[in-house]
Amino acid sequence: MTEPSADRVRAPLPSSLSDDAVSSFLGGVWQLNRRLKQLVSPALAQETALDLQRLFILKAIEHGAVYPKQLSSQLGIIPTQLSRLLEQLIAQQYVSRQFDPADSRRTRLNVTDAGTAAATLASQIIRRAIAERMNALSPERLAALLTAIDVLTDTDFLEHP
Repeated sequence: MTEPSADRVRAPLPSSLSDDAVSSFLGGVWQLNRRLKQLVSPALAQETALDLQRLFILKAIEHGAVYPKQLSSQLGIIPTQLSRLLEQLIAQQYVSRQFDPADSRRTRLNVTDAGTAAATLASQIIRRAIAERMNALSPERLAALLTAIDVLTDTDFLEHP
């Protein structure tokens, strides 16, 4: 891993962005992540035998990341961990693996019908679980939040601030 350049480390914060604001932001993201997991994880495990990480893998495969290397890169999961998670999804019969017809050296992943049903149910569980929190926001605030999340998670922005 490379160290950040001295220019990046010493870059001044925008005047409106204090250390307290950065700490508050990071703490808020961490707390939100924990609370959402606490809210949805028990129901996901009970009704679908999935956790959020495996659900994101299923969704990524459904959206075209059908090769392990693509999944690893897109989701930021190291290949050995991804391999273990994929084996579990295959054992649950949520994912199937086959040789790529275009290149027999590659393995192509597919979400099975059971995997699609589990992912659909998991999405419904999550939607129900977070609806109350999301509905507490006005449509304008929700739109602003979703836009801010898009900006903050844009990899081009993160790599080239």
